[in-house]
Amino acid sequence: MADEVLPIKLKAGQGFADPFFTYTASGCGSAGASRVELVEAPKHGKVTFRYEDIVKQGKPCGGHTFRANVMHFKPDAGFKGTDRLVLKFGHFTDTDQMSMVWDKVTYDLSFQ
Repeated sequence: MADEVLPIKLKAGQGFADPFFTYTASGCGSAGASRVELVEAPKHGKVTFRYEDIVKQGKPCGGHTFRANVMHFKPDAGFKGTDRLVLKFGHFTDTDQMSMVWDKVTYDLSFQ
């Protein structure tokens, strides 16, 4: 499992969303939404997941629509300070969808 730490700076009360999906850069084909699990819940807010169609920005495949499992975070009203949430997400490594790789992402949240 690969680990990634993302520092996220937000205003008090501001939430954010992060999509998880898999695609092939050659041909921009979709391998579908990733599986996402909450490993460590934030202490000062709520996390929800929804499947949504998103339009990818930037290269490669900018402008293409993909199905994603989108994580939405909403902080507690008026909260200022730091918080953390940790997710793990799985994606298939072959077209038969038999081999799944799990990665972990930690969001270090700072609310001002």
